Amino acid sequence: MQHLKNRLCKWKKFLYLIAFSTGLTIPEVIIEKYTNLISYINWKWYYTWASVYATLFLAWKFYKWYFKLNNH
Repeated sequence: MQHLKNRLCKWKKFLYLIAFSTGLTIPEVIIEKYTNLISYINWKWYYTWASVYATLFLAWKFYKWYFKLNNH
């Protein structure tokens, strides 16, 4: 039962990272497309999404390491 709980917790974290990354990327795409506030030359929306995702993921890993948290 504990194994299933750990798997669900990991999925929740994964979905949270996806949702947060998407939530930050969508407004940027809209602003870039419909205004002159942002004008990218060699940047795509998926670069933003991946960089936000990676930043959050690495920050979480650092947090766990720094405070010596484990999954059990």
